[in-house]
Amino acid sequence: MKKLILLAFLGVMILGDDAFQVSPDYGCHAYPHISDEFITFEGSGTMESAPWFANRRDMIFAPAITDTFSQPTMLLCETEIVYSDMRNGNLDIFWKDLYHLGYEVCLVGGSLHQHIRDFDTRYILYTESDGEERESLIAHNISSGVDDTISVPVWYNIFRAKICGNEIVFTCDSSGIMEVYLWNLETGSLRTILGGLGTPSRFDFREGIIVVQFYSDSDYDLYGCYVDSPDDIIVVANEDYREVYPAINDGMVVYAVRIEGDNNEIMITPFGETAAMRLTYHPYSDIFPKKCGDVIVFERNVLSHSSPQWRICVLYMANMDVIEGPIAQLETIKSDLVYQVGPNPFNNQIDIFVENFERFEVYDIGSREIAKGYQSTWSPNSKVPSGVYIFRIYLNNNIIITKNIEYHK
Repeated sequence: MKKLILLAFLGVMILGDDAFQVSPDYGCHAYPHISDEFITFEGSGTMESAPWFANRRDMIFAPAITDTFSQPTMLLCETEIVYSDMRNGNLDIFWKDLYHLGYEVCLVGGSLHQHIRDFDTRYILYTESDGEERESLIAHNISSGVDDTISVPVWYNIFRAKICGNEIVFTCDSSGIMEVYLWNLETGSLRTILGGLGTPSRFDFREGIIVVQFYSDSDYDLYGCYVDSPDDIIVVANEDYREVYPAINDGMVVYAVRIEGDNNEIMITPFGETAAMRLTYHPYSDIFPKKCGDVIVFERNVLSHSSPQWRICVLYMANMDVIEGPIAQLETIKSDLVYQVGPNPFNNQIDIFVENFERFEVYDIGSREIAKGYQSTWSPNSKVPSGVYIFRIYLNNNIIITKNIEYHK
């Protein structure tokens, strides 16, 4: 599938922006997370300060935590959330299942501050500090309650940490210079990775893939590696733009890029390839994307650069039409290209209305060719089952239109 829609940067574009707002239309909302079943985000302000959640089936948001005084930081994994708050006078870590909101467990407490960094189904990753110059990085085993603590002292500035399997990636300035570290829980080994690329900041670590945002020469670029071959550095995005906020899902990296002015747009690229595709077009800014399957969730400034109002938006990739062609033509294609493919969904026949039509091809979601033809209509034969198909329309001016169509017998 990705070979069908992901081409060179600026050689592919989306016709329109199908993102829509899902968070309430008041306050400011930030740091979205997404799983197969839920979307969560954090609020700001007074009444809106509690973290919110919604089941993806109905997209009806409600507070996940009713204590609005604590303003906790929240993370999502599958149907579970963990969060730190100050209800006991210092930061403790709590757990909930979103299907059972009335049941809450304090997993980590005490007289010190516990700052959540990441969690999965086995571990909660957090830092513990008493306010001195140094702090500890701890992996808390959820089932046994046992803590694994990193075996060497580190400076206070552990900015971020992520866990994947038995490997932990974190950034800190233990040597006085901000670096990326890889810690193995089983062997206790610790090493630096991705060195010499600049100052690391935000990053993601999922599916055995590490992608880090580096600052160097007044620019932000994205580099990464596989955890089992950390010495092999892979360029994710290092164009003459500001590439930030990477997130990983299904071997794909979503991130924000500042192409012009103060606007950030959302991009997607397969890890290990140089292809990239722009997903959003907006007059202000889109940041902090997260991906789960074909769904992208992100923050969008809906008001202005001078008075930003951040909302949580969702983009369904399956609903997008992709236009491919020479870069020079794509610069004017939004105003020049008029086409219609329908009805969609359809039962018997789908028709193509577009100038310069040459041919069409139909693929299933596994990228297997189902049909092709030179006529401007397609009627599936009796062997074609109901389902969603990839419809590619070739024009004689080197433009290709790709859209999803839904067939019902």
